[in-house]
This record gives sequence, structure tokens and C-alpha cells, in this order.
Amino acid sequence: VSLLGRVSDTNLYEDIEEYKNLTAPGGVKIFRFQAPLYYANKNAFLRSLYKAVGVEPFLELTKRKKAEKKDKKQAKTNGEKTNFDVFVGVGKKELEFHTIVLDCSAIPFIDSTGMDTFTALVKEYKEISVSVLLACCNTSVIDALQKGELFGRNNKDTSSLLFYTVHAAVLHANRAAEESKAEDSVV
Repeated sequence: VSLLGRVSDTNLYEDIEEYKNLTAPGGVKIFRFQAPLYYANKNAFLRSLYKAVGVEPFLELTKRKKAEKKDKKQAKTNGEKTNFDVFVGVGKKELEFHTIVLDCSAIPFIDSTGMDTFTALVKEYKEISVSVLLACCNTSVIDALQKGELFGRNNKDTSSLLFYTVHAAVLHANRAAEESKAEDSVV
């Protein structure tokens, strides 16, 4: 497994620990897993991903809920009148990244467990406002993901989750983050 960085002035991404002078794209973590994803190594894949990006969604969600509860309790003990809506997102700390790109170029195949793993990752990270995008998938992996409806019914979300290159996924992630910031500042 490896985290990837960009080779200067190119569209190429390689292992940050193996090559010098690579630049990690801001706001995006690029993770490469170099093995099939199936029932026997699902847990190894998840542990590696969580360690590499530094955030496990369940633990992050738990921390946020505890912080929110603590903030509410603190406000009550201070005698402030509370409105539940005011505290939504108070305990939410900003992560250093908004997107994980899974470079699937070295994944020769996935089984139904691997497909379920990808589906769960997309859902769990979405709960903490992190997008998961897939890049460089071979046709057998794409077929399995389509059969498992990772891209929604009739594959309607394919263009927003699946990319031919890592660079295309990074560009999409940064564009989506900028649009989201613009919408937040308007609201």
C-alpha cells in the first residue's frame, strides 16, 4: 500500500516514500492498494487505508458526537438557553483533506466482499464529509462495482465516482470542494 504524490508539472502520481520531490495534492489523499480486494484481505485493506489517511470514519464520527454532547452540556451548565440547531457541527473539526482517491490500477479483481467494502467506505466517509473516488479501475473491477450498484441504480453516479486517471479524480475533487465552499459562503 502507499500514499501517492504528484510528479512535478506532470499528471503522474507515485509513492511518496519511494520517490523524491513529489507533491501531495492539497485536500486529497491518494491511496494505492496493490493486491486483489476480496474476503481474505478486506480487513488488511481497511487497516492500511485508515492508517495511511489517518482517519477512521467510525472513530471520527464518535469523537464528533462526544464533542457535540460536551458543548451542549457546557452551554447548559453556563445557564445559556440552548437551541439544538445552534450546536449542529460545533464539535466538527475540519480534516486536512476532503477527498480520498483510491488508485485501483494495481487491483486485478474484487469479489462481492471487496465490492461491499468499497460501498461501505463511500458511505462511511460521506458521513464525515469526505468523498471517496475511484481511479484507474480495470474492466473486471468496474463490472463488479456496477453489478453491486456502487454507482447507483442504472449507474447514474458513475461520472462522479469513477475516473480514468488519478489526475482526473484529483481535479474533480478540488473542483467539487471549491464549489462546496462557494455554496457554503453564499448560505
